[in-house]
Amino acid sequence: DSTSKWADEARKKLQAIETTKPVSKTKEEILQEFLTAKNANDDEKAWEIYSTNREMSSGKLIPLQFAFLFVDSKVASDNLKADECLEVIKYIGELDKKKSGDTFWRDIENFNSKLAKSEITPLKNALDIMKKAGNLWSDGNLNECLKKFETAKNLLHSLRYIWIEKLCDYWIGAVNFRLNRIEISSNIFEELVRYSNNNNYKWLATHSYVRLTYCVDSQNNYSKSIEYSELALKLALQTNDAYNIQRIYTSLAYDYKAVGRYSLSLSYTTKSLGLIKKTGANPTQLWEAFESLTFTLVDNKYFQTSKIIQKEALQIAERDNEFCKHLSELYLAMIYTEFNQYSQASEFLEESKSTVAKFEDNETKLKGLAFIDLEFARLERDLGSINKAIELYKSADNFYSDSEFKLHSYEANKGELLCYFRYKKDSEFRQKLPFVLDIFKNYRKQIIEEQNRNSFFDNEQDVYDIVAEYEFNKANFADAFDYAEESRSRSLLDLQHSAAELSTNEKEHEIKFSESFAEPLKLTQIQTEMPKNTQLLVYSVLPEKVLIWSVTKDGLNTASSEISSENLNEKVTNYLESVSNNKEPEEQIRLSKELYQILISPVKDKLDADKQIVIIPDKSLFQLPFAALYTDKYLIEDYKISYSPSATVFLNCSRKAKEFGNKTSENILSVGNPAFNPNEYKNLKPLPSAKDEAIEIAKLYTNPKVLVEEKATKEQVKENLKNADVFQFAGHYTVEDKMPLLSSFVLAGDKKDESNLANYEIIAEKLPHTRLIVLSACDTAVETYYKGEGMIGASRTFLAVNVPLVVASQWQADSQSTKELMIRFHQLRKTDNLSTVEALRQSQLEMIKDERYKQPYYWAEFAALGGYTRF
Repeated sequence: DSTSKWADEARKKLQAIETTKPVSKTKEEILQEFLTAKNANDDEKAWEIYSTNREMSSGKLIPLQFAFLFVDSKVASDNLKADECLEVIKYIGELDKKKSGDTFWRDIENFNSKLAKSEITPLKNALDIMKKAGNLWSDGNLNECLKKFETAKNLLHSLRYIWIEKLCDYWIGAVNFRLNRIEISSNIFEELVRYSNNNNYKWLATHSYVRLTYCVDSQNNYSKSIEYSELALKLALQTNDAYNIQRIYTSLAYDYKAVGRYSLSLSYTTKSLGLIKKTGANPTQLWEAFESLTFTLVDNKYFQTSKIIQKEALQIAERDNEFCKHLSELYLAMIYTEFNQYSQASEFLEESKSTVAKFEDNETKLKGLAFIDLEFARLERDLGSINKAIELYKSADNFYSDSEFKLHSYEANKGELLCYFRYKKDSEFRQKLPFVLDIFKNYRKQIIEEQNRNSFFDNEQDVYDIVAEYEFNKANFADAFDYAEESRSRSLLDLQHSAAELSTNEKEHEIKFSESFAEPLKLTQIQTEMPKNTQLLVYSVLPEKVLIWSVTKDGLNTASSEISSENLNEKVTNYLESVSNNKEPEEQIRLSKELYQILISPVKDKLDADKQIVIIPDKSLFQLPFAALYTDKYLIEDYKISYSPSATVFLNCSRKAKEFGNKTSENILSVGNPAFNPNEYKNLKPLPSAKDEAIEIAKLYTNPKVLVEEKATKEQVKENLKNADVFQFAGHYTVEDKMPLLSSFVLAGDKKDESNLANYEIIAEKLPHTRLIVLSACDTAVETYYKGEGMIGASRTFLAVNVPLVVASQWQADSQSTKELMIRFHQLRKTDNLSTVEALRQSQLEMIKDERYKQPYYWAEFAALGGYTRF
């Protein structure tokens, strides 16, 4: 139901699966197939059947079936049958040890073979109690189920049957989780993981890790859940555990959906559904895969498709799983609410409530009712029944406040806050705000991977936008500024403070943060530290307006423009499209004037032409070349302009710049036109003028190092960059949309993976001597942006390693004009001793006066990003 890039990707992946309805085999059929393969000495076939079907669900766990049957046969004095069962368990143990190194069932067989006759009947009693407990689990009678498992565990412990005792522990942990006793459940599974890893019981460790993901997810700790899933997946792949691999894929799909990385979530959902189709699965597995897919579709606003998927999920749940049925009814209500079909949504919510009323255990019932209250609250809020919505949000929050199960606590508190904001309930808004922000800040501590963190806060930026707008409307302009600053470029700030490390292997490159993270500065601190000859121009793009702060060392002025974010985004996109493609000069001027009126005119009389204007954009404004905004002349003609992701980052970079002093003697690493393999980069062309640019620029510096064409290898660039004061790069830069850490500079070499210098590799380097980066390559300033975190791109990478200033480009311009601009820029720096920002401005002004290059396409692509520098 969409033609977007994401929807196309989803459609292709799901079509590749064809159908997701597996043909499940009965327990008897599976056992017979396994025995046939065993008797034929076909270990490969037996291993495939066993590893695919040994799951811990009723009816399919092959070795446990034989362990139970062994004891039953012993009690019945059917020694022949008992010996046959023992032989099968022994075979399974040897097979498992040989194929995966897991010794769990081998150790059980060793114990069974030494059982005393007096131990058989007590053992059967314990196993019979386990079976009854399993039936109570299926029926949803959790408290009675827990009692039975605990009784069975104690009996098994007294018999020293530690392995089946551990299976009881597993189920005791699972039941406690369903009863919202998260700490008890976590402790049980953590101990099971420790025990299993110590004894090389990979299968049991895998199950325990998977259950731990449920525990930490219920606390909204998605990073820890992903960590556990990855550990579980490593073990599951070693043991060819198809059941758990599928569960892990579904869990990862959920977690990546939760942090807003939808393509990755879709990828894992596809793997999950594909595995179900290949191997078959129980209905709950298929339902969980559909649940994950539904959430991903809903978050991307593909409601029609999500409705179809969830209706099929409801049919699956209606067969034998009341808990899943309640959730499917709830999810369909959510979808119909998104459609604004409130009567249908209300009907499904009432059906969900009726389903929950049948639950045996009060703890499960309360959790279900809290979730229903949350969705009823959203429906009432949409209908304008604000008091009713608040009452329902409070009801849901009462459960989450008192329970260890916190999964939807944030949504409940945030929903309540939105109601107070929308209907101007000031005292209630101020009372609720600290709770919401505390939860929000806790996410920043818990989500430790940069890409996950940036995606999550991109989705949740509206919280800080609401608070900033609230304070701004109350004329609390400093407070509004502080809230806006608190949400900006936090990951970059942590990188600058080295509160992170690069995690990399052949499959993954990720930045992981410590729990100690940097705090942004308040307005008063920023003003105290600001250089006197700078002025900050700070923007916040809100749904219906743009807030503007003009900040000097001793003053604060504010303004706002009434315009929707959608309208503003459209204007920025249209202008950027026109400028970057050098078309329709008159249309460029018209759009530029409109944007000038929106963004500059409200504070024009407060801007000081004697100060350097540091623009701190927001959202789509990161892509806008402010220098080219126009009235009767371009903005750059009136002011020295630079950019920074946040005021705190600006001051960090300015401090770093001070450390370099005012020395005029600089060395340079100048790289031009690296000789890449055209077969590896079919869309790229050589840049002969870039070679000339690199050589000419290098002549202006002391002890230059020039690397052009074949000499511009990755090894040489990395080695010489470490000692360079200035790094000038004239070449190609390739962008990886889904994985910015893999975006890279194209260098000389035959193979792509050996010649690319990726962002993650730069972050891993220390550049203590480098004070200026000049990137004369396309798209190096802003590849994309996240709400809150801001710009993502090569320029940010160098700021992250504490280079104080970066000059970078926003589009691919004419190579000849770029060469002339860059050479002139460096000449002004070195021969006229201008600062980088002033030199860039003067070179741009000269191009404006040149009839050949007066259009912004030729000169406005370059911007200086970072701090205030005298060099």
